[in-house]
Amino acid sequence: MSYDLFNNLQEWGCVLDQVQKIREDGALDSHQEGLARLARYPFNWQLRETALRAIAELKRPTEEVLRIAVQIMADENNDLETRILAGNAVSSVLSNGHGTISDVARFAATECIRDLLARQEPPVLHSSARMWYQCVVSVPTPTGR
Repeated sequence: MSYDLFNNLQEWGCVLDQVQKIREDGALDSHQEGLARLARYPFNWQLRETALRAIAELKRPTEEVLRIAVQIMADENNDLETRILAGNAVSSVLSNGHGTISDVARFAATECIRDLLARQEPPVLHSSARMWYQCVVSVPTPTGR
């Protein structure tokens, strides 16, 4: 079951502690809805970055967390560090998907990385995007394609 146990995000110190606790308990996969909400929350960079790091650790990620990470990675209005963390999460989700990510979602995420490589972006983002792209294209899809 995935649910959101993170109540008031303005009490962000408590939320960071909760994420650490569920990480230690090995229960991140059970809290993907909450992690998605934290990643979408634009008013606290610490919450967003913590959520993106946690998303990268998921063993059975949902397409929703992948979609959110892709959006953050591609959004030029986000700071560079957040975009790189999101890209790392995308790469990890696609690598760790174990059949939970559809070929359609996998293709869309890969195309977003390819689009990043085709745009004028800071060199550090391009370097990271090349690494993500190599990682995701080398992972066989569940259907073997």
